Amino acid sequence: MSVRRKFACVLLVTGAFAQRPAPLPPNYKVILDNESVLVQRVHYGPHELVPLHDHPAVATVYVYLNHSGVVDITHEGPNGFTVHRPPTQTGAFRVSPGMFERHSVQNQSDLPSDFLRVELKHVPIKSLPAEFRGDAPNEPFHSGSETLYDNPALRIERILCAPVEKCNLESESSPSVVAVVPLKSASESKQNPIFWLPANKNPSEMKGAAAFEGIDEPWEILRIVLLKH
Repeated sequence: MSVRRKFACVLLVTGAFAQRPAPLPPNYKVILDNESVLVQRVHYGPHELVPLHDHPAVATVYVYLNHSGVVDITHEGPNGFTVHRPPTQTGAFRVSPGMFERHSVQNQSDLPSDFLRVELKHVPIKSLPAEFRGDAPNEPFHSGSETLYDNPALRIERILCAPVEKCNLESESSPSVVAVVPLKSASESKQNPIFWLPANKNPSEMKGAAAFEGIDEPWEILRIVLLKH
């Protein structure tokens, strides 16, 4: 076969690969979708094999909802590779600059893996130069707030709340995604409240604001503020 013909075959295979989208399996459930963000709740069962699927090339924040084990993510394509995602801790998060992904997933653990996938539709990928991992809060839990990630495109804040204590969430000049995460039982069966908070909106006026008035265990509010949206 000539070099030219070989090159044409490569282009044909590559083009076919790119043109056939692999849909998301039912492990991904959409819980919030607007012009700025897509939030999905993701569940991998113990030792579950999740079939091939695609994710778009957008900056993404992952919020981990439980203590989980190792998960293998096998990327398809001419230069395929496998990433061994380490165990996660409840309340931790990861910021990814974003890339197109076509992969399958294998949960290697006896534990489920539950997390939120927050796609930031309008955050320029180049504005997030590197991956960032935010650790879970350490015990004993003490009420308070801190900024964990700060970038011209977005800011991530954590507010820790003692059991049954009312936690205040202030309005912001930029819109934000707000996730409420119980730190002891954020499992698949516990539907963590997720809110879209418009710019300058008083959180107490939001539907479901009672979620901020306390849970009978330590909990956190993780707030992703979109400074560019």
